[in-house]
Amino acid sequence: MQMLAATVAGFVGLVVGVGGIAAAAPSVDPRFTVRCEMSHRAKDDPIARPRQHGASHAHDFVGNKKTDASSTPKSLRKAPSTTCSNPADSSAYWMPSLTVGGYRTSPSSVKAYYEEAGRPDTAIVAMPFGLRMIAGDSRATAPQALAVVGWDCGAGEDQTTLAAEPPSCPDGELLLHVRFPDCWNGEVLDASDHRSHVAYHSADGTCPPTHRMAIPRLRLKVSYQSEGGRGAKLSSGAPVTAHADFLNAWEPQEQHRLLRACLIAGQVCDAMDSRGRP
Repeated sequence: MQMLAATVAGFVGLVVGVGGIAAAAPSVDPRFTVRCEMSHRAKDDPIARPRQHGASHAHDFVGNKKTDASSTPKSLRKAPSTTCSNPADSSAYWMPSLTVGGYRTSPSSVKAYYEEAGRPDTAIVAMPFGLRMIAGDSRATAPQALAVVGWDCGAGEDQTTLAAEPPSCPDGELLLHVRFPDCWNGEVLDASDHRSHVAYHSADGTCPPTHRMAIPRLRLKVSYQSEGGRGAKLSSGAPVTAHADFLNAWEPQEQHRLLRACLIAGQVCDAMDSRGRP
């Protein structure tokens, strides 16, 4: 089992993975957090297979309760009912369903971290409404970069050592971590391959010339009440096919408020801090 080359443990530093992605130590990284519960399961994927109901492998959806294969940013905003702690987050988040020992295991909670990720906070702009992103590779046949997807057992909020496949978790909490691209080309909200319109920032914290717009780095932490181990499988295949999708339907004014109050202000805003305006 491949293990991450560094442990993120509350010190100032960087974890650099394949492809140049760098992750600042989360315990000091300005961010805002939204906590979400599972909404529903369906064989739908509004990014990879739009309007093709039942044509995908099974996904567990969190966030917007109305997400299906025909969902668009506008339809999600028109139906803003969400399982997330901030009612202004009408976005859809989804990941392949997990089974352990043949039994389907639903996420007990999902935390969405919107992070500075070690970059100059004044250079970061809000995600454009309607942005679509995929992180991880559902067709992977070998371990992916641990700076993009990885597994571990429940630990502290930010202390983690990641593995390419689900470890055995005697305490009964298995976690999947997914980091999304955080540089945008500033032109289109999606691409034909659903990937080339976004990119990861380089080790020096800068975005590539082709994707100059720095956006908050979305990091998902998916929690399962499970002991994990060798019996874990995903609906997309082996655990190395871990991935997640995001369709941005935040109320723009609220996302801008959190960007200013948390990332640009250099603050760590937890799920309680980020519940939305009273």
